[in-house]
Amino acid sequence: MNFKLIIALLSIISLSFSNYMNHDDVANISKSNKIGIRFFKGKKPIVYSTTNKTQLSFFKDLIKKGKDTPNLKCDTTGEIIYFKGKQRLLKIYFSTKESGSKLSSGAATYTINNNTITSLLAYNTGMFIDEIFYRLNRD
Repeated sequence: MNFKLIIALLSIISLSFSNYMNHDDVANISKSNKIGIRFFKGKKPIVYSTTNKTQLSFFKDLIKKGKDTPNLKCDTTGEIIYFKGKQRLLKIYFSTKESGSKLSSGAATYTINNNTITSLLAYNTGMFIDEIFYRLNRD
C-alpha cells in the first residue's frame, strides 16, 4: 500500500513539475527572428521592429532567464511581440521608468504554459528599451 502511495505522489509531483517547467514556448522564443516593440505612452504611437541578432538576444534572454517575482508590478507602458517570420510566437508587456512607468523597477509580464510570470527586466534590456523610447520621442 505504501509503495502505491509513493508512486502516486511521485507521479503527481512529476506531472505538475513538468507542466510548470514545460519549455516548449520558451524554445519557440529561441526561434524568433524578429521583434516588434510598441510603446503606449509618448508623443505619438511608436513601433520599433528589429531583426538584429544582438538586439534579439537581449529580448530572448528576457524570456529564457525570466524569474517570476510575485510581488513585482508591471504597469504596462508597452508590449514586445516575438515573431518567427510572420507568425506571432508571444506577446509580453513591459514597463520602464523612461517609457512612462510610475514604478521604480523595470518589469515584464507574460504568460507561458498558462503561468503568468512577472519578472524584472535585465539591465541591458531595460536600457535598450529606454534608449529606443528616448530616440523615437525626442523629435
